[in-house]
Amino acid sequence: MNNFSAPAHPQSTRTTPASTDAGMTLSDILADHAAPTGGTLQHPHSTGPLVIDSYLTSTFPWIFVNYSLPLRATSETMWERTDGDVTVILAATPYEDADGTTQYHLPSGRIAREVIMYLVTSAMMSGSPTIEISRTWRGFLRDMGIPYSSANRRAVERQLRAILNMSVRVSHRTAHGSGTNLSSRACLVGSGEDLVFDRDGVLDDAYRSVVILSDEFFDRIAAAPSPVHGTMRILRDSWRQIVSENPHQALAGDVYLWLAGRMSRVHREVRIPWSDFAAQFGSSMSNERRWRQQFRSALSVATKAYFAPLGEDFDSTVYVGEYDLGSRNHPGGLRLAPVSAEHRKLLGWSARRSRRTSSRTAPARQKLQPEPPAPASPSSEVVSIPAHAGVDVAELRAALDAAGLPTGAVSDGTLRAAIDTVLSRVSSVGNAQSLVTTAIVREPALLGITAPAPTRTIATAPVPLVTLPKGTCPE
Repeated sequence: MNNFSAPAHPQSTRTTPASTDAGMTLSDILADHAAPTGGTLQHPHSTGPLVIDSYLTSTFPWIFVNYSLPLRATSETMWERTDGDVTVILAATPYEDADGTTQYHLPSGRIAREVIMYLVTSAMMSGSPTIEISRTWRGFLRDMGIPYSSANRRAVERQLRAILNMSVRVSHRTAHGSGTNLSSRACLVGSGEDLVFDRDGVLDDAYRSVVILSDEFFDRIAAAPSPVHGTMRILRDSWRQIVSENPHQALAGDVYLWLAGRMSRVHREVRIPWSDFAAQFGSSMSNERRWRQQFRSALSVATKAYFAPLGEDFDSTVYVGEYDLGSRNHPGGLRLAPVSAEHRKLLGWSARRSRRTSSRTAPARQKLQPEPPAPASPSSEVVSIPAHAGVDVAELRAALDAAGLPTGAVSDGTLRAAIDTVLSRVSSVGNAQSLVTTAIVREPALLGITAPAPTRTIATAPVPLVTLPKGTCPE
């Protein structure tokens, strides 16, 4: 029978609980990480660039699951995250881009996470910190599974260089009778890169390009799992679906990774205060209530995806819910309960894999085409979303916003469903973009938006002019 009793002390948000948190020995922790969501992938040595979409799973470092990277581009060059007695500080170091301009920034956003996923998966599969990549940016993006465009190419190059030139410092504090002990270790993610560019700033197809992880960082991700060591396995397509369909909830992807790593290791009910989540995932908002609402929205998306194998009607609050909700005396937080044995089987790798195609073929290599030089100024992160049924989703958003129908809170998945509904009502389509835009403006309920009640004008009869009697003004 599962033990649902609450522990005496709040638990850390870390996906790999310390022995003092869960009563586990080091051997227990290592054995526990043989579970489906953790551990490194064991594959034979790779002799060429990895085509990541040929595999169902990818690997992601525990340290960046438990201590999140910036979600969006930031002017800060140092990023500090704390969980329990461990603090991780990420710091940018300068690098020179292909144009000879010195750049100085932290990696951020979805593309940074895609690059980390690719580099770490490649290193774990080959068993080497030296990672061979495609000889062209077009090929590199193809191998990463990112649609090619000039904007995406610049974003990938920018994030790749920032990641390799980022330093990671891990500090651990322990208290004792007479004071506090502090231990600290630091390393760069990368120790070198051989990127051969042609005169237009793109990778030269005639030479071999490699990136090299530092020995210290490689040893960290190849080590036995802990909150700051090792890697976890993830279903890459599930994560990508979350971040693609919820571009306005950037936090949802990180919460999903944390949830996937944490839930398989909950052996008794744990309670995590809101302050711990703010320290781990970070909050740039001064209003704490707004940040909690943002986190709740992200958690709703993540739990729906994680517990999807249990059915659409499954109530995820059985395992993930809030405690002390509405209390003025206690700040509250999240309660995690152990997953039952029956549900654990349905949430395991075998069940999730059966829902997807197990055999993947590598995408065909595209013929390289000349491309005009890219501007030197950095552009914002772009991950193109293909048109749906002949309708450009981004253009549709802009048209609806211009028509007075705000779509900021509407996901791309909802927009695509509305497009399908509109197009299913007609037998032939001349201009799908215009048709769908007009239909949604007339029927906002397609997006779950309640149309405002029409304003009624009350007709009034004209008031006849009245001739006032003439009189003598008093003096």
